[in-house]
Amino acid sequence: MKFNQLHIRTRIKQRLFNKYGLRLLKVKKQEFFGKKFELVGMQIKLDYETGWLIQLAQDAEIIFDVGCNIGQTAVLFHAFSQANKIYLFDPNPYALAVCAENAILNDFSDKIRLYNRCVSDVHDEEMEFHTVLTGAAGSLDPSFARTANNLKESYKIESVTIDEIVKCEKVIPDVVKLDVEGHEYQVLCGSNNLAQNKKTKFLVEMHSSPSLSMEENGKNVINWAKEHNYKAIYLKEMVILKDSGQIKHRGRCHLLLAPSDYVLSPELQSIKQGTFPAKIV
Repeated sequence: MKFNQLHIRTRIKQRLFNKYGLRLLKVKKQEFFGKKFELVGMQIKLDYETGWLIQLAQDAEIIFDVGCNIGQTAVLFHAFSQANKIYLFDPNPYALAVCAENAILNDFSDKIRLYNRCVSDVHDEEMEFHTVLTGAAGSLDPSFARTANNLKESYKIESVTIDEIVKCEKVIPDVVKLDVEGHEYQVLCGSNNLAQNKKTKFLVEMHSSPSLSMEENGKNVINWAKEHNYKAIYLKEMVILKDSGQIKHRGRCHLLLAPSDYVLSPELQSIKQGTFPAKIV
């Protein structure tokens, strides 16, 4: 291990101990599709969501992982895509620290850029973030925090937009993955300029909450897609959404927002909810 990686790992562990009292980080070993992983604090699930993620990212060179948490998807992006740069965003410093540890363990720390920010539709504004359970999960939605089990803490964090990152980093991501617990529309509105290039695909994990129904959230996201000449594909059924009534009964679901001329690959279409391909090609 290089000295700088050892130094970073030591600093991460010290930070976790100081803030959360975590003395040891357990490392699990895992393998599937011929890829080996060393993982801190998580287990990668082999399911249809993993399949969608891998297939969409395979040819991507630049990836934005918004709501990266502790690195579940970042590890997959590294293992199964051609990405030479992965931008990782999470408002939770604990989760981001563990994500950095997982990048080091799997030897791709040189590919990542870390942003401890809330991604939204405004830049450099203070926002309140609520963590739950062990502290790695959380949301900007206070109603989500109030109804979640074991609310841990709330704190202020600065915001950033995807458009601002694109401008400052001078990159255009091929894939943007969103897992932001009901804040999907705001993140997309902060990507208006990016959407004009008609290159980027958005993999959006949609959420409902006590203050935001799936129907209303879906309506906002579908309208955003139409305004930017994108289509919203409901991955569970591999159909283009015409209105949010098709997903109003869902508490969580996945949409692919892609340019209007985008064609679903046969490999992606073969992955449906409850199924998973025998191999990744």
